[in-house]
Amino acid sequence: MVHIDQQEIRFLSQNQVREAGALHMRECIDRMELVVELYNQKKVVMGENGQDLHGHMTTFPSGLSDPERSRLRSGSRFGAMPAYVGGKIDTVGVKWYGSVTPRPEEINAPWSGPLILLSDPDSGRPMAIMDGEIISSMRTGAMAALGAKHIHPDPEVVTILGPGAIGQTSAMAMDTTFSSINKMRIYHPNIQKSKLFRTKMDEKLDVHINEHEDLERAVKD
Repeated sequence: MVHIDQQEIRFLSQNQVREAGALHMRECIDRMELVVELYNQKKVVMGENGQDLHGHMTTFPSGLSDPERSRLRSGSRFGAMPAYVGGKIDTVGVKWYGSVTPRPEEINAPWSGPLILLSDPDSGRPMAIMDGEIISSMRTGAMAALGAKHIHPDPEVVTILGPGAIGQTSAMAMDTTFSSINKMRIYHPNIQKSKLFRTKMDEKLDVHINEHEDLERAVKD
């Protein structure tokens, strides 16, 4: 009989991820900067033989035959983004996500949040499975500010294109990174969405927010 050792896997809901500190933007930016440094030191590897593939994608229909071809949502894609991060992090993991297209009778596509799985690189055992929505959004926003820091050391005006989740975390990251910012512009062709952004973010940011529905004016000067 094959003996299987007992192992504990930690499962974290979105609330537990939040309680663990995933919404601390300053720490998120610092961690992203560390990962970039580790990447430059060749201590980070991703997918495929070149170890630099951002993700493995499965896209519909991609040669499917009926009835799957007609039943599944054309244009939908499912991706796995594996990576090992070395140094003091020393963990291998994967982000799994689905992105599906809306059907003609649907106003919006069904929401499918990402999932993150972490494993021990030495034993291969899974250590944690967690909701990935907050982490993914915070990481993306943090990277926007980290990139901006190397482009302009003390910006006074920042424009955010899009008031969605990534726009919100990017705004948080910019506000956290730059004390020089005195004005933030938010653009969306539907001005009401930009106004909702300002209402939601006013208490979270220390800068004045202006809404724009004209792209050229939003990015001018």
